[in-house]
Amino acid sequence: MKKFLIVLLVAIALSGNIFNSALAATQDFQWTSRKGYLVKGTFDYDEIMAAEIISEAGKGKTQQLKSLTLSLYSPNGELIHTYDNVVDRVALGNYFEFNFDTKTQHFVGNLDLGGEIAGDMYIKGQVDGELYLIEVESGGRERVLDSFNK
Repeated sequence: MKKFLIVLLVAIALSGNIFNSALAATQDFQWTSRKGYLVKGTFDYDEIMAAEIISEAGKGKTQQLKSLTLSLYSPNGELIHTYDNVVDRVALGNYFEFNFDTKTQHFVGNLDLGGEIAGDMYIKGQVDGELYLIEVESGGRERVLDSFNK
């Protein structure tokens, strides 16, 4: 009986871990700019704990997002930059902004994803309006490189 109880408890514990890992939602996204720049990204959030709208802003501990990675490619397909905007539930950028509707599985509102120092690039704008690909030049000046089709 004692062995049976131990086996049962181990099985319950393992099934709980399998169940919990199945609750993590991973979303991939991809956008192509008007000039052919490609943005590929992926993010994770806890599907059970997520609000209808996941909304994160600024640097520090996130409420919903577990991770977010963004890669930018030139029009000829060459990788330009990869950014880990959220790592282990911590947003790393001061200007980070993220809004995602878990019901429709679409971005909403404002976005600010990518880098923020000289030499970096980032995506910024209003999802329902215009999204821009911006490069931070030396000295901190920003230059719009392109925009994204709706």
